[in-house]
Amino acid sequence: MRRSLFTRFIISYVIIAAIGFVLMGTFGRSMITDHFRKKLQEDLYDQVNYIANLARNSNSGDPLQALLESRDTIESVASISGNEFWLMDTNGTLLLCTNSQRTLEALLSFDPADSDSAGIFFGRFYDTFSEDYISRYAPITNGFSRVGYVIGHADYKQVGTEVSLVMGRFTTASVILTLMFAVSFLLFEAFYFRPMNAIRKGVAEVRAGNLSHRIELKDKTELTDIANTIDYMAASLQTYGEDQRKFIANVSHDFRSPLTSIKGYIEAILDGTIPKEAQDKYLKIVLNETDRLNKLTQGLLDLNTIDKSGALLTYTTFDILHSIKKVLATFEKRCNDKGITFDLTFPASTFYVYADVEKIQQVLYNLIDNAIKFSNSGSVIFISAYMRHEKAFISIKDQGVGIPAESLPKIWERFYKSDASRGKDKKGTGLGLSITKDIITAHKENIDVISTEGVGTEFVFSLQPGRKEEER
Repeated sequence: MRRSLFTRFIISYVIIAAIGFVLMGTFGRSMITDHFRKKLQEDLYDQVNYIANLARNSNSGDPLQALLESRDTIESVASISGNEFWLMDTNGTLLLCTNSQRTLEALLSFDPADSDSAGIFFGRFYDTFSEDYISRYAPITNGFSRVGYVIGHADYKQVGTEVSLVMGRFTTASVILTLMFAVSFLLFEAFYFRPMNAIRKGVAEVRAGNLSHRIELKDKTELTDIANTIDYMAASLQTYGEDQRKFIANVSHDFRSPLTSIKGYIEAILDGTIPKEAQDKYLKIVLNETDRLNKLTQGLLDLNTIDKSGALLTYTTFDILHSIKKVLATFEKRCNDKGITFDLTFPASTFYVYADVEKIQQVLYNLIDNAIKFSNSGSVIFISAYMRHEKAFISIKDQGVGIPAESLPKIWERFYKSDASRGKDKKGTGLGLSITKDIITAHKENIDVISTEGVGTEFVFSLQPGRKEEER
């Protein structure tokens, strides 16, 4: 069975916590016990030596008698430490015992050699106690002779009490820490795993083809950015798919219409429906339709060769005024037929820009062709070039039918034709402005349009300026 990451985190956490408790309950308890046992032994050693020093520092000739006279001090040490202290002579006779309930009697079996290498007795001290004690001694001397001993006894239960206290505090702290980690896991699940799960499901939906699915996250975090990126990619794919379907439908429609006309007229000529004296008229229509198909095919090829990153552009410095005049020459007959004139406004006799000359000539051709197509007979088309904010700008303004406000955002779409243009644009492919936009975008420049229905339209695009000495 497949487990989620969160489940694996929980299982790992429980295992690590259990191992931690087991290790602390065994090795930890042993280490703590050793620590308190060693401390108890050291404290007891200091105490018996302190009492023994009372005799050494006394001016009395009898050190045992001096300790007996210091009984109050010895009992104070016993009271503060909770330990029991004896004063014993070398014969094993107990001269003093801080435990008032203990009977003073001879302990003839006492031998310092019975202690371990550190001078410690562990156990019941010759069956004196009913439970385990830690005992330490300090010799009392008179000159070079040993006359007795100070013996201290500490109940070993003190170690157990201290260990239990520490282990209890550790257990409490561990439980609190465990609960804190549990809460942190819940928060981690809420702030990380839950959003990640939503992102995972979103990716699965996109992979399954549901491009309309959107990932909804409440909190604004880095995961939200990831979710928004995935949503954006899904929306882009959805839009791309819709655009592709629309593109194919538009291409099919624009190809089918002239092909249907061509097929119909040729069949009519072949079966004699159109008499021979009228065939030239309809053959010219067929020729116009083939020109339209040729333009449509060339437009599609142009779209395919434009790389919006600019990688396929060949930059050079050239005089764009020369390019404008060159393009205008190709429209001379059409302009004469419609009585259209041009008003050219240039800042000087030359105006250099840095761009792909062939692509920019295509932009000029498309925009001027558009202006002529939708201009009224006898009108003027204004073309100007100027510098502003270290950019070169080209403006093409007509006095034509204009573009409806609702159509302006759509004019850059492939195959789009506004309703106002359909009456005049019989041979248009709907690709000219789309190609123009892609070329300017590939140059990393901008193109804008201002239009008022019934007044006219102005297209303005920017280019990088060039210097004459850079011309190649």
